[in-house]
Amino acid sequence: MVTDCLRLFRIRRDPNRLADLIGGGDEKDRRIRELSLELYNERQKCKRRCAAYEEQLNLILNDLEKHTEHISEKVAAVVRSIREIEEEKSDSDNIKPGANPPKKSPLEKITRTHTHTINPGRVPLPKP
Repeated sequence: MVTDCLRLFRIRRDPNRLADLIGGGDEKDRRIRELSLELYNERQKCKRRCAAYEEQLNLILNDLEKHTEHISEKVAAVVRSIREIEEEKSDSDNIKPGANPPKKSPLEKITRTHTHTINPGRVPLPKP
């Protein structure tokens, strides 16, 4: 009986001793701390990885935007050239008989004389 009272007195002085007697509370607390730290570290890794992916994605999107702008400029230049050629052709169709024909544009001269070097074996160029 006296030993039971002493044991109870020790438990009241040291609550961790009760946890040890019940089932190793310190061990469970230590394991919880370890797992919490591991979870925190994994979250930090995920955040860093996510930031790196986001940075790479932004770089790709910026490159894509620049490429799209470049292609748009090229298409606009081609459309302008086609319109100019069509305007010249419609002007030449409207020439009165006996009048001097308009001078050929440098583009027409190039396409007639250098077709084989500009567009070798690809799509045939339209005749002006």
